[in-house]
Amino acid sequence: MKSVLLNVRVPENLSDRLNEESMDLGVNLSEILRTIIANHFDVELQEDEIYNSNKFIYLLSWILAKKGQPQDHSEKETLVDLKNIVLEVLKDNQLPEHLIEEFEKLLFDLQRFIAAFGTENNQFRFCVLYQEDTFDYTGLIDYIAYKAFENRIQL
Repeated sequence: MKSVLLNVRVPENLSDRLNEESMDLGVNLSEILRTIIANHFDVELQEDEIYNSNKFIYLLSWILAKKGQPQDHSEKETLVDLKNIVLEVLKDNQLPEHLIEEFEKLLFDLQRFIAAFGTENNQFRFCVLYQEDTFDYTGLIDYIAYKAFENRIQL
């Protein structure tokens, strides 16, 4: 489900109370405001679960850590878990087309690497810079920055 950015002005004392509540609950202000609005209209929030999960953050961290580092010493089970997260991302189909293509490249390379697991000189190709099939790190980082800005609610 597509989200939209709302800009709302509230009195300073209400802003302070919302910020205190946010800190007390350990969630960001946007989450609190979405919940309040959804409860008011008796609407169930539909979250993009995969994108709000620790496993997605783990996948992004792994992708970024691999930049320029084609060697990998992970357990096969870990790589299979990463492959499954990529499959979830692709199944969800919420990313822009250019990033879907990048995650498809990543999936193909993960599958290739897993199939050849344990063979000598087995390296990832998606993270080798300046190659034809290099993952578009800039596109991913730009998208993350865009989504972070889009989801901000300004008071």
